[in-house]
Amino acid sequence: MSSESESHDDGSSASPHILLFPFMAKGHTIPTIHLALLFLRHGAKVTFLTTPANRAFISESLSNTTANIVDLPFPKVPGIPDGVESTDKLPSRSLLLPFVASTPLMQADFEWVLKALPTISFMVTDMFLGWTLDSASKFGIPRLSFCGWNVFTTVIYDHLVLKRPRLLLETKSDEVFEHPNFPSIKLTTNHFETHLVCSQFFVDQLDATSKSCGTIVNSCSEFEPTFLEFWNKDCKPKAWCLGPLCLAEPLPRKLISQEEQPWMKWLDTKKETAVLYVAFGSQAEVTKEQSEEIKIGLENSGVNFLWVVGNNEELDEGFEERVKGRGIVVKDWVDQRRILGHESVKGFMSHCGWNSVTESICAKVPILAWPMGADQPLNAIIVVDEIKVGLLVETCDGSMRGFVKGEGLERTVRELMEGEMGKTVRKRVEEVGELAMKAVEEGGSSWINMSELIRQTCVAADQPLNAIIVVDEIKVGLLVETCYGSMRGFVKGEGLERTVRELMEGEMGKTARKRVEEVGESAMKAVEEGGSSWINMNPETNSLPEIGSEASRSNKIKGEFFGDGGGGRSDDFFDGGFSDGGFSDDGDVAAGGGLLESLEKSAGLTESVVGSEIGLDLCEQNVHQVL
Repeated sequence: MSSESESHDDGSSASPHILLFPFMAKGHTIPTIHLALLFLRHGAKVTFLTTPANRAFISESLSNTTANIVDLPFPKVPGIPDGVESTDKLPSRSLLLPFVASTPLMQADFEWVLKALPTISFMVTDMFLGWTLDSASKFGIPRLSFCGWNVFTTVIYDHLVLKRPRLLLETKSDEVFEHPNFPSIKLTTNHFETHLVCSQFFVDQLDATSKSCGTIVNSCSEFEPTFLEFWNKDCKPKAWCLGPLCLAEPLPRKLISQEEQPWMKWLDTKKETAVLYVAFGSQAEVTKEQSEEIKIGLENSGVNFLWVVGNNEELDEGFEERVKGRGIVVKDWVDQRRILGHESVKGFMSHCGWNSVTESICAKVPILAWPMGADQPLNAIIVVDEIKVGLLVETCDGSMRGFVKGEGLERTVRELMEGEMGKTVRKRVEEVGELAMKAVEEGGSSWINMSELIRQTCVAADQPLNAIIVVDEIKVGLLVETCYGSMRGFVKGEGLERTVRELMEGEMGKTARKRVEEVGESAMKAVEEGGSSWINMNPETNSLPEIGSEASRSNKIKGEFFGDGGGGRSDDFFDGGFSDGGFSDDGDVAAGGGLLESLEKSAGLTESVVGSEIGLDLCEQNVHQVL
């Protein structure tokens, strides 16, 4: 394992420290890099975990930042060549599940890093790395899951995988079904890769996300307000829309050499015309038969196009000669955002990977949706039916992932680039693109969400310290029993049962109840006229009394709260952040905050069992599961 900081840290101890750990695939890593840039922009310190073979890409992407990069050894996996540590390098797509299933072997090294790093405020780990939740619980670190898809996909997967796990397996291929809360959206099994969605691996990852402190989504409320409102009202955990994340990294102002990128030079010759950009992502496997139909459709459409194909894809020389002048085929890696941002590009034939969708919207380029697998059919629904920034390719059987014939492709390409429906979606994508850019600007919805996420999580991070004050210093409560014995570990039902009984019926509960009577009385006297807090608020008090003087009631925490040793002022005890937690009439389950409210209820008087999680607003699931 190795670590380096890409530039010098500013030394600010007040900044939150956030750990980021993406799954080893470009489609997961790139938005996590963008997320790191946003966290840095909001004043956080970032540690980014990767593997040795992926380090160069991460290091280049985070150069000139204060991000610290740490390598974790990638495990040896049978069938996967040494040095292959990213899904785009796999020799066969059949190795994807073994690759994904190998990541739990990294847990020991991951936990070694958690021990070695400075205090971590919270971690953001990939949804495919659900095992990191166990490590987070063991070390008392809040974990947020990062899903590379949108809120709509999150809603659908949650319903099908966690709430209706047999539905996909028991539904016929042509049978239509729907989400009970969104009946207008018609689904079939063709929208899903059933072998993946119904796998135990996928179930485990979604289950881990449901038990995490939140999930970060590469979307914005302007894209899908209805689904976001539904999720945060009826589902768990809270979804934080922080995107579109691609806008965290502006396009470089320095022009890249045209000799290095001949396709950019070619696009420059088409400034007075419209070009269709065609690309299906690094993971798509296009059959030779389907590739032949794409050639027919593009050639007969008459439109200008730039087609990015895989390195292993063979095209006959006759095709490139026949379309010479109006079409170009590229086999190299391309900077997709730069292509989409070129003034001549007016359409994007895409597989509808969510990163590609957001990049196209932000570039204000309408989409010809051709989903091929994974979450792409669901993304196509969002593109065509919900946000309405694209058209759908015409398949032979009318299904979402059916075979596309050349004549059908020709029709939809022409409609997007020249037809009335194309004009409509082009106008719409202009509007949505503007909304997307405003969302990530200071004061925009995603900017506010990022600020609130950091604020809430960092306030919640103080709660273990508050628990120490409650249990060990003021002695007005007990601590819940966690699985790993850590302050913020997962709480099982039987452990909660024991501490609840002790609080309400046991000897320790009686002691805490007697103590909170005394401290509650002191708290009420502190804010009365003449009390320590009253004196501190008196506008006529222009200076603090001498330390140790009789007039210094504000220094009498010893007598008012702690009962033994120590100086200080009672207003320090009430200083900020004690607003979380829910309270009952007879006994409180607080979330480390809520001290002031708990003590002020001394008329009755109640005492607290201090919760082990980071706040009911962020981690309600443990409380709800056991009560």
